[in-house]
Order: sequence, then C-alpha cells, then structure tokens
Amino acid sequence: MKQELHPGYVEEIEVKLIRRSPHPLRTNVGLVDDLAESIAEKGLLEPIVIRPLEDKFEIVAGNRRLAACKSLGMRKVPCHILNFNDQEAYEAALIENLQHKTLNPVEEARAFQTYVKDYGYGSVSELARRIGKSEQYVSQRLRLLSLPESVLNKITNHLVNPSQASELLGLDETDQCMMSDLVVRSKVPSKVLRKIAKEIKSDRDPFSVPDFEGSDTRHVQKSLNKCILLLRTTMIRFDDILQNLGDSNWVEGEVLLSERKAIHDQIDRLIKLRMKLNKIEYVKAL
Repeated sequence: MKQELHPGYVEEIEVKLIRRSPHPLRTNVGLVDDLAESIAEKGLLEPIVIRPLEDKFEIVAGNRRLAACKSLGMRKVPCHILNFNDQEAYEAALIENLQHKTLNPVEEARAFQTYVKDYGYGSVSELARRIGKSEQYVSQRLRLLSLPESVLNKITNHLVNPSQASELLGLDETDQCMMSDLVVRSKVPSKVLRKIAKEIKSDRDPFSVPDFEGSDTRHVQKSLNKCILLLRTTMIRFDDILQNLGDSNWVEGEVLLSERKAIHDQIDRLIKLRMKLNKIEYVKAL
C-alpha cells in the first residue's frame, strides 16, 4: 500500500543533525558493506526520510542507508523532509520495512503489537488497511507472540518458520518447546506438525509434566514425553508411505502395517508408564 505522504522536499542534511528514532523497529541494521559499496559507486538513489523534531531531525525510514553513508564518512546525505506526527512516522517506517522485507516475523509481530496495543494507534483491521496487509496476516503475526521466548528465538534465527510456528499455537508450553526442538532437529514440515498437534490436542493425557521441585522421576517423564513425540511423528510418516504404495506393493504394505502396529503399541506402553509416574508424583506431593 502506498503511504500518503505530507508535502515535503528533498535537501542535503548534515549527518550529525540526524538522530535515530528512540523506538526503532529493528534492533540491528545488519551488515551494510554491500550497500555502502553501491552508494559509493552510484550515489544514494533513494533519499532518507526524516522529520523535523525539536533541534534535530529524526529518521523515519532509511536507518540502513544512513548507516552505510556514515561508514563512507559522508558529511551530508540527501533527505526527504516530511512533517509527520508520531503515528504517521511509525506507519511510514513500518511500511518501508515491510516493502523491503527487512523485518523478521517476530520483529513484525512486535511492531504490530506496539501499533495496536502499546501506542493504541488503531485496531488490527485499521493497521492491516494502513500497511496493505490482510487482517489474517496481522492477526497470525500477533498470535506468534504467545509462544515461549525459546520458540520465538528459533523463529528469529530462521530455524522455525512462521507456518511451522503457527501449528504450535494452542498447545501448552512444554509441547511447544518440544515440537520446536523437533523441527530444528528433524526439519519436520508444517503438514506433519499439524497432524501431531491435532493428536496432542485430542489426547486426554497430554504431554504436560507436573513440576515438583526435587522430583526423582521428573527427568524420566520428560524423556518419555520426547520418546512419545518422536514415535508419533514416525507413525505419521509410516501412514504417508502406506498411502503412496501401489497395489503391486502389497507385501511391503503388510510389513509396514505390522511395524506401524508395533510403534502404536509402544506408544501405548509409554503413555501407561508416564501415567504411573504421574500417580507416584501425586502421592509424593501429598
């Protein structure tokens, strides 16, 4: 969506007169070497967007460009000066970052939360309209923030993608952390995660482990949880293989069905053992 800008003008401004926003959308502008090389060769093709504020100018959009110019020792840089208020400046910065795809999904989610909740600039639907995204897109990003910090770190570091992370929503924190670890280790696709999450949600005996301080069996329970999760994942993959077998491979199919039943029986045994340990812990806690 094109931002509706106030009338402004372009002028070269001294770098020392430009300050960063106290609430930047990105905590780190990343490497600027390639950008600096391009600016040195061709000049700054897109002016930095700033607004007058008190005795200096505040950068609205172009933090990375400004950092590259500083690395080249430039004293002045071309700037598009606009008379934005706080909300307009935030919207312009958000739109530019979305268009250039410079924010990771967690940074996007936190920027959306700041707009809607912290600053109270507008509703989810209003924000979606202003930035040219669907309400569903904005809502899904905001829901990511309900995940544990350890999972959010995996998303930030591109170990778990937003599609995979969305399949973890609705599970308890223990399951979310275990399944995110499974994604990192085994590269489990969203389709498989969805099936596992569905099974967990429908299981009357979920993976939650009572957290009794000093428990002798707590680590055993956690190990059982991991084994059950991995076996369930294996069984889903067995089902996928079975569905793709042709009629001519009926012998192979029979063998796989037999092994699938063995995995299912093992899951049942582990669940019963876990329930037994839970009862022991309950009695110990009385």
